[in-house]
Amino acid sequence: MQLEIHQRVKILRFNESNIPPFAINSCLHLSKLDIKGHMQKLPETVEFSPNLTQLTLEASRLGCDPMPILEKLPKLLTLRLRAKSYLGKKMHVSANGFPQLKVLQLLELQGLTKLNIGQGAMPWLMQLQIHAFIEEKSITSIVFSFLTNIYYFL
Repeated sequence: MQLEIHQRVKILRFNESNIPPFAINSCLHLSKLDIKGHMQKLPETVEFSPNLTQLTLEASRLGCDPMPILEKLPKLLTLRLRAKSYLGKKMHVSANGFPQLKVLQLLELQGLTKLNIGQGAMPWLMQLQIHAFIEEKSITSIVFSFLTNIYYFL
């Protein structure tokens, strides 16, 4: 699939079959990607466009924590994980993960109960929006020390 002239791609799958595996690193100018539908697994970091600045996942039903892969995307500014994008209970952002991220939205992740954020992660984060069942004490105070806008819903 060659999409070099497109900057935004939406992939939608409404039935129960998986979104087919794809390598989006060949889409050099791709900066915005919206994926709605079940994915067998998240592509590895090197399979994403090096210019990706915005990513939205919805109904992906990922069983493994997506953060270890997504936190390594060098230019990612906005990450939205919406309803049923992740089915696990815990997420972990490593120390120094998401070096450019400004907006993180975790919306309607019904199974999510714990979010661990390593020291030095998301240094440019300006907006954190959470609508999940996360234990308040699991979100470290480190994050709140540099946020300018907090939308936090338990």
